[in-house]
Amino acid sequence: MATEFLYLLADEVRNNKRLANRIASGLKKAEAEIISETAPDKKKPYSLKKYGYPEGFDAFKIYYDKGTPGLYQSMTGFSLNELKGVLVNFTNLPRESYVKKRNARLLLDMAVEGVKRMAGRSQAFGDYKMPE
Repeated sequence: MATEFLYLLADEVRNNKRLANRIASGLKKAEAEIISETAPDKKKPYSLKKYGYPEGFDAFKIYYDKGTPGLYQSMTGFSLNELKGVLVNFTNLPRESYVKKRNARLLLDMAVEGVKRMAGRSQAFGDYKMPE
């Protein structure tokens, strides 16, 4: 019985453009309501573009050449944003763990430890260089 009704309704919608438009607009409104109710709240993503580090700075090179003390010494004078830039570009730590931090010493420690971990991972490949 319900299927017969739906077939009759489909035929009527096919022949009556005005009815088709009314049904379509009602379905679009219902769809928009469903989407707005089920969509998660969008949080504004952190912009990582504002975090930079001094030009020519290469944390991995410093770590390989001078070790952990040299890396600490080279980043001692960095601002909060520069330390966060090092974390963004030279570590794989999740950004939530450092973006809101305001303690330079803590960020420095996180940056050095993150660089050490990343450098240790690359040692598995030895002196392999990508073919050009």
